[in-house]
Amino acid sequence: MGATPQSDGEPPSHAELTAQLRALMTKGLPAAQPEDVEPLLELHAVRALALVDLPSARLAALRERIAELAAGTRDELLRHLAPYAFNTYSTATFPLESRLRHASSSGIGHGYESLRKTYLRRLASNFAHRLLWLEYRLRHNSWLERPFDVVEHDETLRQHDFYTAMAFWLNGAARDIEAALSDPADHGTNWFDAYAQSALWRWTQYVRHGHRHNVQFLGAWSLDLNHSKELGEAIRAAHDAEALPPITPRQRSWLRVELLTALYEELDPFVSALERQAAGRQVLASWTGWLRSCHCCDEPDSDECSVHRFVEEAETFTSAMNEAVSEQTRIDRAARFRTLPDVY
Repeated sequence: MGATPQSDGEPPSHAELTAQLRALMTKGLPAAQPEDVEPLLELHAVRALALVDLPSARLAALRERIAELAAGTRDELLRHLAPYAFNTYSTATFPLESRLRHASSSGIGHGYESLRKTYLRRLASNFAHRLLWLEYRLRHNSWLERPFDVVEHDETLRQHDFYTAMAFWLNGAARDIEAALSDPADHGTNWFDAYAQSALWRWTQYVRHGHRHNVQFLGAWSLDLNHSKELGEAIRAAHDAEALPPITPRQRSWLRVELLTALYEELDPFVSALERQAAGRQVLASWTGWLRSCHCCDEPDSDECSVHRFVEEAETFTSAMNEAVSEQTRIDRAARFRTLPDVY
């Protein structure tokens, strides 16, 4: 957060923004008027979402930003608490005490006093930290003064971040599968299991980023490919790479959740979590059984191997992403945002 603030004033400190968000919780978003939340409406992170520069439009943008922050909150308790804290779970307006009692009775695991004294401020601090990260980014980019250019739009570059991450993880999964299927005589006894598990972990990362892209952009793709046929091939390869392994949609959802709860989303905690649970052991058995179904070493001319079709689809998708997301685009996003890809 070392960017120089722009001429329209310093951004608030983390403590100031936390206090402002905590006050908004007491009021509740449905009851808030522009004059009640004026400091929040001055944020670039809010103004960037306003369709026109009017107080009512900024207030609507604040509601949209709060909803976005709530949906992206990783802490399960805070994510559960957010709609009650800001009174967005109902069209009716309730006082804060009533909302917290509703939250307590919804199974959040804490009573009214605990939520009021501890978790409201923790939620406000979490939102303030993420808002300030975005605030400094937008100020550094002078985003409010930029003319609209779809090629350089923040959201286009953010989509490219997703594509780059998806290609990275999918390509890694394909390479691990190839390693798992290599001649076991050349390696130790645990070689297959090690690389099969790593491939599943990388594939889950790919599925997770693909799911996040669909949630954020409703399945819309924005790629600079020469022909619509090439775009269609890239999208087809992405879908096939998710559908070919014998993992059901519900199991894919379960894997995404287990990945998020694994310590630092690392390989070892993820696999250990799977091995401890019956559902995880079933997924591991399905995955390794699928990989062992490949007999291409014995039948090199076989066209029926879904495992090697998966590898081919990974190569198709990765190649398309390398072509579509240019090196200049990556340089531009690094210079403008000075951050790692924003895909989380």
